[in-house]
Formats: sequence, C-alpha cells, structure tokens
Amino acid sequence: MMSSTILNKDAFCEDLGIDPADAAFLSLGSPFPPENRHVLFRPAMRVNAAWANDENISGRRKLIRQTEKILDMHNEDSGIIHTANFAISQWLVDELDTVHKIFHHNPGCDQDRNTVIDAFQEYDKPSVLISPSITEGLDLADDLARFAIFAKVPFGYLGDAWVRRRMDLSNEWYQRQALTEIIQGGGRVVRGADDWGMTYILDENWRRLFQSTYRMIPQWYRDGYNKIR
Repeated sequence: MMSSTILNKDAFCEDLGIDPADAAFLSLGSPFPPENRHVLFRPAMRVNAAWANDENISGRRKLIRQTEKILDMHNEDSGIIHTANFAISQWLVDELDTVHKIFHHNPGCDQDRNTVIDAFQEYDKPSVLISPSITEGLDLADDLARFAIFAKVPFGYLGDAWVRRRMDLSNEWYQRQALTEIIQGGGRVVRGADDWGMTYILDENWRRLFQSTYRMIPQWYRDGYNKIR
C-alpha cells in the first residue's frame, strides 16, 4: 500500500485489523519541492459548533475578510475552499465578495456534486469551488487550481454515533482523521513536481491539532509549512 497519509503505522495497521508485527513501514521524502507547496496558517476564528452564534459575529467577519484577502491575492487563479459542512459552505457562498465565479453543490442547488466539479474544471476564468467533500479524489493539476483554503478543520461530525464512539475509544484516531483530510485536501492543488499551489488554514483549531499531532506529521509536509503568524 502506498499513501502520503499513513501517519501512524501501528494505528493504521490496527484500523485494518493487521498485526503491526506483520507489516513493514518505509517513509520516503516528497519529490515535490517544498517551495512549490507552501502551507500557511492564518488564524481567523475558532470554527466550532457555535461558529454561527451571535457572540461570534466578529470572528465570522474576520474569516470572511481573510478569505477575501486570499482570493484578491489569487485574483487571476482558480482554487478551492474546504468547508467541512454545508452550513459553512452556504454561508461563504452568501457572504463572499469576489471577482471569482463561485461553484458549489449546496442543498437546493440544481446540480449534483460531480456536475459542479466538471463545470468548475471546464471554466476558463478565475473561479472557486466551495465544498465540504473535496479533500480526496480530485485532480486539479496546474492552472485548474493554485490554492486551497480550509475555512474549518475537517473534524468528524460528533452527531454521528459511530464517529462519537470511535473518538471515545481513541481521541488520536479522531485527530488523525482530521489531519489526514488536511494533508489530502491541500494535495488536490499540487499534483506533480513541476506543479505549485498554496494551502491556507484559517481555523484557529488547527493550532492545537498541529501541536498535538506534530509527531505524526510527515517531515516532507513540515518542510512546506510556514510559521504561524
């Protein structure tokens, strides 16, 4: 098996029902230059279950401003925004002021996810795809996308009884799933050694996740990570 996000060999084996003693693990560096795949943490607010409450209005305004600033920096580029849920996706669609054409597949949209993704890839002017479900299985090489924004760290939904039970059994598993989605989600926009793209993380929750999972984060990923500011 090959993957950029095994992260913890023993835990990965246990997830698959494999005795770790029966498996060998080889970690290799990335052939993609770090300067082509920068990751920048630009905290705007803590995006949690109370993100939409009245007391968090200033944080929401800051998150919108940060997102619009990034879009302005990439005014000639297309990119994607990972939202982790449809509520944030719809909020961004409603609130963002940008020259980019916005593609989304929120509930009520008259097109399904795959149709919207195809339309985004075929569009030949600066655009942004906003979605809670594009951290994997999307190949946006070269000018198809030059940036990825995480409006929210993609923690599993604790209203799901299965996810809650797994987290109760192992908080590391819960953190590892979110970290995997962050790494995979940024990788949607850098698809080869000659490709380049920026990943921006705006959710303040990343600070603690980064610190608590640091030992699991591959060195090749840390090589492209920019200092928190």
